[in-house]
Amino acid sequence: KAENVNQLQLYLHFFKIPKGILLYVNKDTLELKEFLVNYNPTLAQALLKDLAILKSKLNANIIPQRLPEYPENWQCQYCQFKEICSMAGGGEMNWDDFKKKIETQ
Repeated sequence: KAENVNQLQLYLHFFKIPKGILLYVNKDTLELKEFLVNYNPTLAQALLKDLAILKSKLNANIIPQRLPEYPENWQCQYCQFKEICSMAGGGEMNWDDFKKKIETQ
């Protein structure tokens, strides 16, 4: 899964490790399958750039744009902010504007 590869790329980057292993377990049979993943500096830098952009938006009191596949993405089912995504709409929104929007509902 892409999100697992991305997470591993960040671990490889910060710990300066050239290779990592993703280990998946079949929950029905307990069969293990492993995948060797090589460090990809281009991907790691792109992920770091995205995280820096997200951090700057949060520091500027901007609610970031929600996931493009909201609410079908499985992660949305477990997210503590799913109600905020629903109320804020698809685009970015200033936190103060969002608070006003909540108060009028």
